[in-house]
Amino acid sequence: MPTRDSGVPVEVLREAVRLRVEASSLRLAAREIGVSHSALRAFLNGSEPYGRNLTKLREWHARETNELLRLQQENEQLRKRIAELERQLRERGRR
Repeated sequence: MPTRDSGVPVEVLREAVRLRVEASSLRLAAREIGVSHSALRAFLNGSEPYGRNLTKLREWHARETNELLRLQQENEQLRKRIAELERQLRERGRR
């Protein structure tokens, strides 16, 4: 369901928040996002967030997404480095 503006849809935010709360707690997630725990509870229960809270939710989501992308890139670099080290070890074993 699209939101009033061109940002991340509210349902996408709601699902991301649900996952974060499941991984930690409502209060911790609210602190990370920068909203009150009561506002976050209401949001998870289906209410539309106020403009300022919606902005905070989208900013939090962007931070989380950027961190995930950074970790995925780091993981890929580590995989490549491990593959290179394995290749070097195989070559040394042949000598």
